[in-house]
Amino acid sequence: GLVARAARKAARRGTGEGRDAPEPPRTPEPRLDAAGGGSSDRVGWRPSPLSLGDGAGGGSTSGAAAPGNGHGGGHHPESGAPGQLFLSAMREGLVTAWTSQHARLRERARAEAVAEAQANRAGSSDAAGAAAAALPAAGEDAPLSLMALQLLAEAVSEDLALECDAFLPELGKACPPARPLCARTHAAHLAHEAAQALCGQRPSKRMSGAVRALAVVEHQLRDMVTGTPGGGAGHASAEAAEAADPSRIEAPSADTASATISLGLERTLAPVLRSWASGQGGRTLRAMRRSLRGESWTPLSTRELHSASAGDLCASLEQSAHLLVGLDLPDEITRFGLARLAAVAESCLAEFGEVACAPCGGLAALRPLCSPVTLAAALRVLPARDGDPPAPAPVPEEHAAPRWPAAEKLRDALLIATASARPAALKATSIASLCTRAASVAFVRAQRTALSSAMGGALRLDPPPSPGSGEVLAGGVPGSGPDALAEALTFLARKVVWFDLFPALAVRLYSQPPEPAACSLEAEALPALCQAVAQVCDALAGHAQLCRAALFEILREATAAMRFVLLRGGPRRQYAPVHHALFARDLELLADAFVEPRVGGAGLRLTRTQADAVVRPLLNVVMATAMDSSVLIAKFEAAAAAPTPLPEDHPCSLSNLWYTLQMRGDDDAQVFVSDPTRRPAAAES
Repeated sequence: GLVARAARKAARRGTGEGRDAPEPPRTPEPRLDAAGGGSSDRVGWRPSPLSLGDGAGGGSTSGAAAPGNGHGGGHHPESGAPGQLFLSAMREGLVTAWTSQHARLRERARAEAVAEAQANRAGSSDAAGAAAAALPAAGEDAPLSLMALQLLAEAVSEDLALECDAFLPELGKACPPARPLCARTHAAHLAHEAAQALCGQRPSKRMSGAVRALAVVEHQLRDMVTGTPGGGAGHASAEAAEAADPSRIEAPSADTASATISLGLERTLAPVLRSWASGQGGRTLRAMRRSLRGESWTPLSTRELHSASAGDLCASLEQSAHLLVGLDLPDEITRFGLARLAAVAESCLAEFGEVACAPCGGLAALRPLCSPVTLAAALRVLPARDGDPPAPAPVPEEHAAPRWPAAEKLRDALLIATASARPAALKATSIASLCTRAASVAFVRAQRTALSSAMGGALRLDPPPSPGSGEVLAGGVPGSGPDALAEALTFLARKVVWFDLFPALAVRLYSQPPEPAACSLEAEALPALCQAVAQVCDALAGHAQLCRAALFEILREATAAMRFVLLRGGPRRQYAPVHHALFARDLELLADAFVEPRVGGAGLRLTRTQADAVVRPLLNVVMATAMDSSVLIAKFEAAAAAPTPLPEDHPCSLSNLWYTLQMRGDDDAQVFVSDPTRRPAAAES
């Protein structure tokens, strides 16, 4: 009957019958993209048959067309303009019929969704919540709910199977472009419905069901346009639904790319997933900041050394990733959502590392105490301002570090004046809490691998370790290098050496000329240093690699403090060649404090090779202290005349010889260093 009506309508147009009748007003056509999908700001629009047919191979023809040639209308005996009029009328009738069928399916899906929502509301304890989640908006042209959208997609899938099996083969005899025209008509309607219904939604199981149903329909429509077998009833079965999984959809060939159908799901869901990922990141950041404000930095247990905030952060990010993957959205959509989630996860992890590794202002707060220039200038004014420090109190049995009021006042004043630091906050920061901070940063970094796997590889992994403690220790240390963990370990080491042991190392060590042995390392700082090493081993007993990395950093900072004392210790320290044996013995004692005992060791301390690697450069420099001042002057002049300077760790380098002469109290050395023109460039700072 549709073919006969189209033929009669074309005949009337060809003979001029009814030309005086006014032409009905045309409905504005929506813009359609090249893929067949379209969108409109007005709900309930009707696609144009001409625009739908052009892209599918059913556009207007020019010139004469023989009967049965694919454009002249297989059952129409005429050719030329009457054939074109027949095809145009046929396409218009088909689009009208399919549009009416889509409207009926839409209303049926809406009614079924309302009935199901009412049934759920009746059986739910939270009636208001169930109604708000499932009931569609009021009004005939209002966007469909997610439930109605899924029911509509399933109904269209069944209708397409029936069309392909029963009607389209017969219609194709009279109108060859009927199959692609049907696909594009349904694609235009579904793309519009999906854009209206999915806008502003949040990822959920209901949205996932609707998107999967739309993906199945999209695959059917593509098969109809490209002519691939299987666009019919096979897609309505359970096996075909499994075969229509988006991950198995193959891209069309180049010659059928122009006929590819797309419902625009990726474009529609992109702002939805972007907004969801941003909201997840904001909630995670706020929860993390609240947790960090109340964090006591105590380990969860003896086996889990990280803090509660570190575990909560990683668990929250992993749950968000599993939530998105569990929705079983098409692969492209899932990858986009995981990429957005990885971006916000990166910012959360970076902020956690910055807070955890930088207590009390971070490394900047301790920098004045570690600067040789600043510290040497401060030690010059110590005797004039505070007088000679009193003799230390007897060391108690628990090896508590003795306190020197003058040295502590100098340390606190230096921090306040140069770094605006709060010495009271640094005093309240214990070694155990700093170890927990380092363990938390190490835990978060180790969890990056699991998070990156959960996010499909979208989360960036940390770079490999740079030269440092990780290369010295056997097997390396996760997190060594220029990152948050390295900063946390460095802060721990500098706080122990340059803040806690500042009076013993920077002020008291070798400070009683002409007998430095009265204030040797063993008498002044070694008991307190051994106590700090024991505290680090107890706090990091469950993480051997991290414990060795922390001890390595402490030994390196302690060696730097010894180097400062021996070469730039200020006017209160004067050495002679006879003190060389004392210095060498103290360096050996320093290394022994960090070395694992041969019997009964727990594997938490350094090996002899690792400790010697840190101490040996300073031991080489100490060799210069065994020479007389005249020999030092001669070697200095010879090194100054040499064309190639010696490395800084060499005992006879210009800077080491100059510093050694500065620490001498005899007349020859004092006269030599009094000439500023002899000062080497390496020692200017």
